[in-house]
Amino acid sequence: MTSKKLKILIDAEMFVYAACAAAETETNWGDDLWTLHVNLDEAKAKFTDKLDYVIERVCTKYPGKSNIHYSVLFCLSDKENFRKKVLPTYKLNRAKKRKPVGYTALMDWLWYNYHTWCSIALEADDVIGIKATKPKLPDIPIIVSGDKDLLSIPGFHYNFLHDEFFFLTEEEADRHFLTQVLTGDRTDGYDGCPGVGPKTAEKLLGGAPSWATVVKAYKAHGLSEADALREARVARILRYTDYDHEKGEVILWTPPKDH
Repeated sequence: MTSKKLKILIDAEMFVYAACAAAETETNWGDDLWTLHVNLDEAKAKFTDKLDYVIERVCTKYPGKSNIHYSVLFCLSDKENFRKKVLPTYKLNRAKKRKPVGYTALMDWLWYNYHTWCSIALEADDVIGIKATKPKLPDIPIIVSGDKDLLSIPGFHYNFLHDEFFFLTEEEADRHFLTQVLTGDRTDGYDGCPGVGPKTAEKLLGGAPSWATVVKAYKAHGLSEADALREARVARILRYTDYDHEKGEVILWTPPKDH
């Protein structure tokens, strides 16, 4: 039997965040003085325990459970973000959100102890999306995350937060992308089409989801195709074809001509 080689693509930030949050300890020193601290060794242990668990689950759940070899790549976000040039308010509401104690230190430890990848102006999701959709890959990519945004990337997925393993076709991934354009994501700072939630989006897209349907919904609310395109370019998690690999530049999403 031919050996299967899995490339496990992990959202590094979710892993580090979860490990530090789980290791945070609240201490009451008396006289109304409270502090939070993290034992970094404990956070490292939680990180490696979770990693071992994820690798075991992925190798167990992948179809054809024998003769599996794997490698792990942790994907990280750059400090710059191309989406902020498309929509200046993108993730602006997250600027003051506190990360768990020890987050930066654990991220530094990850950087020097594991295989990592970060690209200029890209988020971790984009790195995962590009790596997962590269044509003629020698390895089989497995996306490991708990972020719904990555449902717009076709391929094998493992949601480590819910222990769910599944495969998305390109059609299913495209549908999720158009759904995101309609519903927006206020957590990330883009609103989508006014008044359109997940159920309405599902009804609008029906059995033949298309860009024309998205534009029609936007225009029905007094907006333009340009408004819809701006939201789409923010919502789009990059695939291999959305990036100029020679220039190292993002190719902003453009609707297919037949849509």
